[in-house]
Amino acid sequence: MPASMLIFAPSFAGTALGIGVAVIVGMRRSGPAWRWMVLLGIAVAWWCAGQTFWILADTPDAALRVNQVQYVGVQFAPLLWLLVALAQTGRRRWLRPSRVAPLLVVPLITLAFAFSYRLDQPNWLWSGFHVDAGSLVPRATYGPWFKVFVIHNYALFLAGCVLLGSHYVQSPHYRLQFWVTSVIPALLLGMNVSFVTGYWPSPLDPTPLGFAVGFALLGWALLRHRLLDLRPLGRSIAFDSLGQGVLIVDAQQRIVDLNDAASRLLRRGVATLLGRPLASVLPGLDPDAVSGGQTELALAAHGQVGLRLQVGVAPIRAERGGAAPGLVLTLHDVTRERAAQQTLLDLQRRLEDANRELERVAHTDMLTGLANRRLLLARLEMEFSRARRHGTPLALLLIDLDRFKQVNDTRGHLVGDAVLRTTGAALRELTRPEDIPARYGGEELALLLTDTGADGARTAALRVWQQLRAIEHEDPAAGSTFRVSCCIGVALLDLSDSHANDLIARADAALYAAKAGGRDCVMLSLEGVLEREPPPVIEVAVA
Repeated sequence: MPASMLIFAPSFAGTALGIGVAVIVGMRRSGPAWRWMVLLGIAVAWWCAGQTFWILADTPDAALRVNQVQYVGVQFAPLLWLLVALAQTGRRRWLRPSRVAPLLVVPLITLAFAFSYRLDQPNWLWSGFHVDAGSLVPRATYGPWFKVFVIHNYALFLAGCVLLGSHYVQSPHYRLQFWVTSVIPALLLGMNVSFVTGYWPSPLDPTPLGFAVGFALLGWALLRHRLLDLRPLGRSIAFDSLGQGVLIVDAQQRIVDLNDAASRLLRRGVATLLGRPLASVLPGLDPDAVSGGQTELALAAHGQVGLRLQVGVAPIRAERGGAAPGLVLTLHDVTRERAAQQTLLDLQRRLEDANRELERVAHTDMLTGLANRRLLLARLEMEFSRARRHGTPLALLLIDLDRFKQVNDTRGHLVGDAVLRTTGAALRELTRPEDIPARYGGEELALLLTDTGADGARTAALRVWQQLRAIEHEDPAAGSTFRVSCCIGVALLDLSDSHANDLIARADAALYAAKAGGRDCVMLSLEGVLEREPPPVIEVAVA
């Protein structure tokens, strides 16, 4: 390719890069900065395309006309670069017209100077245009305003690079974008300085091409991972402001990073924790056993007595497979929650104990320790229904202490109460766990025998009668002991019984017959049948 053709290559390349990126971004239309990116691509392409016509200008007048049109792209490309940076970094309040307007002052003054320039009337922007014989490109000489224009444009351009670079340096996941935004100004400044100092190999100003390459690199860096849709949050915002503590450990389980919450939870400074083995900071934790899950840990070191942490462990995935290069641990203080839960459990247990005690008191005779009349009747109803439903036997014993009123009258109520307590304790010892001994009222006691027929009821009644009448009761005032006999009425469940009260009525009638027959005996109520055992058992039929 002839050398005269090669001189057009940078202009063509810059124009193609500007249009190409603008078209791609315009087709995707994603993210907060896409409109500014499209306008920036057009401005860069305009600038580079104008340089093509600048090369073709063969008279000073033609060179002037090309430069006037080209300066539209030259003026607005740096400003649009800054607007892209503001939009991409989330500083949208700076994109308001009232804040962008001051940045337009220098470009508009420059354009006014450019379009008012005449070859015979130099102004502050240009002092002349020259087309030298043998030169491949025209030359322009500049006035004092040109320096203002250059400084302003470079300031806008560098401000945009600083914004993008400082934005992406906050996260290690955006290193590519950070390096690109760092390389672009170095690339552009290097190309421009080499041209100004005469070291650039071509007579053509490389600044437009440098700007186009920088714009293409930025577009590629942002589009590569659809970063026009994303904005990385700063580490100080997304990491240190977390309420949960976060520890990052390497493959050797040494702490390489942590946030402020973790430092507060562990009650140790960041400097004292970095580089320390995880085992010395969270003793008792086995990360391999917990990997991908959670566990609770109680700490009792460094003044952390009673501190309970819920620790979550997640492996850091290697980029290309292989072993995990480290772990991320999340720390959540559950000390108060566990204390509250324990307090709640204690209260619940105490409440359950209190309810059981209330139920026991509500269904217990406080003097004898036996079931009271309410519980006896409730259990009798239940057992009566069950026996009728399943056809099982049921027996009820009513026990009356003989001449108990005489004990109260002659020995006192305290002795009488002691007799009832002793008798109740003896009755409890004589019964099975499934039977219900109770105080029926006054000196009358009762015993409900489940799954017990006539023979079992007779045997149980005789055993109770013999044991109770053999008790030696004490009279502290008299310094002597005495015995109290009893009579027992026994009734068995009958097929004709329609209600539990029928069973009570027959047991009560048997007890009345025992009292009438001389007391100190057992009276068995059988269905219309009289059976007499040898004394002291008296058997009668009670209708």
